[in-house]
Amino acid sequence: HYFIQSNLRMPDNELPKPPKRPLTPFMRYSKHVWVTIKQDHPELKVGEIGKMIGKQWRDMSNDEKQTYIDEYEIAKIEHLSATKIYQQSCQAYVAAKEQQKQKERKEKEKAEKMLLQEDDNLRLTRGQLKRRRICHEKKDTG
Repeated sequence: HYFIQSNLRMPDNELPKPPKRPLTPFMRYSKHVWVTIKQDHPELKVGEIGKMIGKQWRDMSNDEKQTYIDEYEIAKIEHLSATKIYQQSCQAYVAAKEQQKQKERKEKEKAEKMLLQEDDNLRLTRGQLKRRRICHEKKDTG
């Protein structure tokens, strides 16, 4: 089941995986009887086993199918709940990714500004640097 993390730590460009849809009543039945049929008829190929299970399912009464239908309905409700949580986690993931991009942009701008400032300082003569320091000291003490 899915949950929302406050600090999503997902690999780059990777969204959370969506919940899998529940198995249909027929697929539940098929999964339940497959091994038994395979053991009883080891000579049958996969397609032949599938046809045999399909015929058994069609021949079953609604009362016999009801167990598998009930399991499916329960799983379907759980899937809807998991899907809502998944959608929320996707929204949180997208928001976290956007926040990370903004942070990286600000850091890059700050680094570029510092490089430009260092470049400007390298161009200044010693006298200009001294005058600049004196001006800053007057501002700090004044």
